[in-house]
Amino acid sequence: MIDELNSMSDEDKEVFGKCVQKLLSKTFVIEKLYHREKRVIRNPIYSFIEEHESLFSEYLRFAGFELECDVNNGVYFILSSLTDNNVIFSKVTTIFLLVIRLIYEEKQESVNIGNFITFTMEELLRKIEILNLNTGLISDSKINQGMRNLSKYNLVEKIKGNYIDTSSMYVIYPSIIKCIDGNAVRSILNEFKKMNDVDLSEGDEEE
Repeated sequence: MIDELNSMSDEDKEVFGKCVQKLLSKTFVIEKLYHREKRVIRNPIYSFIEEHESLFSEYLRFAGFELECDVNNGVYFILSSLTDNNVIFSKVTTIFLLVIRLIYEEKQESVNIGNFITFTMEELLRKIEILNLNTGLISDSKINQGMRNLSKYNLVEKIKGNYIDTSSMYVIYPSIIKCIDGNAVRSILNEFKKMNDVDLSEGDEEE
């Protein structure tokens, strides 16, 4: 590993460091990214990791992470058995994640191969109402916080409007498949429904 790193050009060493930082800070690196003009672009960070995959795997393993790749969906991601590395979302962010995963599943079959699955904030909030998950829990500040968190981890990307606008539009990246299993979504949502009589706002801060 040291020999391979030393043999890299200074430019490639810098790119290697940036790729490691992206994986550690975002968990997911996506192959195909949304681009307004080109519609789809190939992520150069994904390409660099792909080119040096064995080096990244060995390097990250020393830090306690496993590098995984879902080739079919174009997603690199890292796993760790250490709970200290887990990200804990607030209840609102978790509800957003679950409902967006449901939207992804429902729209997947109707979207042409190579196209992105999108949704609007209005569509998301309406789905939450239909599922009876709001219970006065969702405010503009929590919408803003929740969607920024999901964007931070490359699960969605805002492509139109502001975070709290009902007309704002988002792309759902296939990383959401690796974040949560589709079969578990409905059962978890049902558990949230059972909590409707409980004050869900209690302890609703990001950790």
